[in-house]
Amino acid sequence: MRKHWLLFISVCITTLCYADNALYQWKAHLAYGTTTQIERMGQSVYALADGALYSIDLADEELFTWSKLTGLNSSSISIMGYNEETNSLLLVYQNGMMDILTPQSIYPITDLYLHEMTSSKVPNSIYSRGHYMYLAMPFGIVSVDMRKHEISDTYYIGQEGSNVNVLSITMIADSIYAVGDNSIFTADIHTNLNDFNNWQRTDGIHFQQILFAGDKMWLRKDTMVYVGLNGSYERVYPELSCRRILQDHNTIYLTDTNGDAYQVQSNGLQRVQANYWVEDIYQDGNTYWIASGGNGVIRYNKQSGIQQFLPNGPLSNNAFRMQMINGILYVFQGSRWVDHDGRAGMVMMYDGHSWYGISSYAIESASGHEPQDFMDLAVDPFNPDHFFVTSYATGLYEFQGMQLIKHYHHYNSPLISLIPDKPQSEYFYIRTDGAIYDENGYLWFINNRESNYLHIIPPDSLTKYRNKDYANWYTTTPLQNGNPIIIDTGGELFIDKQNSHYKWLISSRNPAGLLLFDDNGTPLNSRDDRAYIRSSFTDQDLKAIRPSAVYTAVQDKNNDIWVGYDDGIFVLRNTTNFFQSESVERIKIPRNDGTNLADYLLNGERVNAIAVDGANRKWIGTASSGLFLMSQDGIETIEHFTTNNSPLLSDEIISIAIYPNTGEVFIGTSAGIMSFQSDATDPSSSFDNVYASPNPVRQDYGGEIAIHGLMDETVVYIVDEGGNLVCKTRSNGGTAIWDGKNANGNRVPAGIYNVLCNTADGSNHTVTKILIMR
Repeated sequence: MRKHWLLFISVCITTLCYADNALYQWKAHLAYGTTTQIERMGQSVYALADGALYSIDLADEELFTWSKLTGLNSSSISIMGYNEETNSLLLVYQNGMMDILTPQSIYPITDLYLHEMTSSKVPNSIYSRGHYMYLAMPFGIVSVDMRKHEISDTYYIGQEGSNVNVLSITMIADSIYAVGDNSIFTADIHTNLNDFNNWQRTDGIHFQQILFAGDKMWLRKDTMVYVGLNGSYERVYPELSCRRILQDHNTIYLTDTNGDAYQVQSNGLQRVQANYWVEDIYQDGNTYWIASGGNGVIRYNKQSGIQQFLPNGPLSNNAFRMQMINGILYVFQGSRWVDHDGRAGMVMMYDGHSWYGISSYAIESASGHEPQDFMDLAVDPFNPDHFFVTSYATGLYEFQGMQLIKHYHHYNSPLISLIPDKPQSEYFYIRTDGAIYDENGYLWFINNRESNYLHIIPPDSLTKYRNKDYANWYTTTPLQNGNPIIIDTGGELFIDKQNSHYKWLISSRNPAGLLLFDDNGTPLNSRDDRAYIRSSFTDQDLKAIRPSAVYTAVQDKNNDIWVGYDDGIFVLRNTTNFFQSESVERIKIPRNDGTNLADYLLNGERVNAIAVDGANRKWIGTASSGLFLMSQDGIETIEHFTTNNSPLLSDEIISIAIYPNTGEVFIGTSAGIMSFQSDATDPSSSFDNVYASPNPVRQDYGGEIAIHGLMDETVVYIVDEGGNLVCKTRSNGGTAIWDGKNANGNRVPAGIYNVLCNTADGSNHTVTKILIMR
């Protein structure tokens, strides 16, 4: 018996121990590529980057990332400030929520967050004095008591208590100074600051920053620096084009528009020789700590040199589109509606372990033009390192690996700019979007314009185009009953799973609907093509559906097409002939209240994203109500995740993608990307690679046990060494779940448990084992 146990443990270690993500666990995938603030608290340096927080432990130099998963009470931090007297950080989020972070705990402040107001809740700056933090707000000044963990007061300092957009605050002795609305406001801190009459106002002074250090008041107006003495202001350092004035206790630093930092000394300015872009800086002995934008945090010491600290993450928190192809998650931050949004064009990639990507700087350096609003991706089926990326502003980009091969635009290809007569803008109006490769290696993509917007490039033509031979770049306008189909905003393209001749195009608006294009197997011959667009549909109750906007469409494992629009979801069944019928179905959710009434699935909700998992369940992202997991027929709500019941960063879901082999669901929200380890994976075609995880199951493990590598709808029996049935379950796609308990809900004792796996029709079967340790 002992030999049997040792043999089985050896088998587990060598063949069954896979490093899977724990089921039902969340991860935050936040961007740390633009570090703008640093603060020292205790034995850690804290850095703010793109609304996310990370810290560096000074003892072991380990990085730690902060999010709702680690105790923060919101997401998207707008600004932070350190209070020396209480040794704590104040974090202010874009929605007005605040956290006081101490080395021991986190204390939320909800007053501003809950307060209804039309003004922005984002501070322009923060000033610390004593155990108070003073927030320069777009409507006045907010005082936070860092000891009591509460807002102590709000000061409206304009005439008759009106709002003032306060940009910066400082204090000198018993006086408080604030700049804003082209004025300087002053008051005695011992007076009633709630009374606007106690604030003296000097108009006609256009400063954006005010600081006090040593015995001088420092002020910035645009790129000019002034020193204030006894009510007069003298410009200093006219040779410097100042971007910001920074203060580290009594030391003043000036940063210029080139990103350099200069320390103000008695004999003039001394440049900090770190040779990195400076957003924020403080000095610790002979060491400078620098918030260096895209370089993260830089530690610079003349003797020991430079060290960089930057957590791994995507290049941006914007995830307008996500695609999972060949085990790589591709993310694009580009955005558009009628016009493009002007977001930097970049390619973000995640391989299941690490983030990497191609920056906009690298693409601009290679192409000679600023890239904007990357939208969609087509990966070469014969060369996975070769892919194309579309842009809703600057054309089409071809990559090989991490290198740009070619930028196609209106001067070197048939692509069209909507305003070619405006040289300064023409490169930003080449609107390409949905892109796919078909099974024969033809590249299809959309160039939004009135005619010839559907582009098809044969695989042998790419070399010719790189050599400026424009032959065989085919463009067409789909025809409906002989008339051209005109669309305003073509979106994503996808190929029908039942008929590869069918190409579906989302028409996002004007008209909002679906376009079906049938190339009849001859992509470059238009004579046998047919096409149809529908912007009006009829549901099973004969009610009309006329979308104002269509945001997403996906074909599920039954070949039904689920469409997300401005008023919920409708489904085009696989038996419907789209060329002949406008019939669709809306999913009805029974109320189960004895009335026999039902409600349409997500009626009234804007649905931005739909993804189908390995069990054919639907993950649905809404514009304001979070994330839904629905059963494969859409009737049962399995999960509904919001910011109130989960670590979800935002209730505005923009995009969703799923790793088919692991079931990890990636959710692009308006505040960044998160992932959730689901319990469904794509089914396998055989039982050749069945395994359990974790295995062995150790004493301190109380989570779920997953059996992976199963065929679709596998029936799983778990029996003990005596042959007694412990659990019967069915797989979600390729994964089945066991909670480690018997039918009575009790944890099973130690031992070896056989997992008997059978397909639903009994034609295939296999056995694996799980070792339970107690």
